[in-house]
Amino acid sequence: MTQVEGLVLARVAEHRLAFLASAVSVVERWRDEALPVTQARLLFGLPFAPGRILKADRYAVAVDSLEIFREPITVMPVPMVLTHALSGALLGFVTVVNELWPLLDVLGLARALAQWGAA
Repeated sequence: MTQVEGLVLARVAEHRLAFLASAVSVVERWRDEALPVTQARLLFGLPFAPGRILKADRYAVAVDSLEIFREPITVMPVPMVLTHALSGALLGFVTVVNELWPLLDVLGLARALAQWGAA
């Protein structure tokens, strides 16, 4: 198990997603449904809702809300059966305040969603 410091904890309705803060280059508000951004809501079959955009490189993912978690935390590895889940964007799992969060690569998730036609 590895240790990381600095996470972006995102909410998509009642769902939780964590990203390495160092992999997110920009965070912006997002309200315009016409602006083509991949929406994490589509992972869960949810309709459009305004929120925040997490940008990495030229890709972006929209989430409902987010907060920053600065403390060092242990990353649990991805079980072998899930190594190819989300096109490899799943990096592991973290436990924050007794809740399990999937740790995702924001760039990998955005690419996977764009490839699946979710933009």
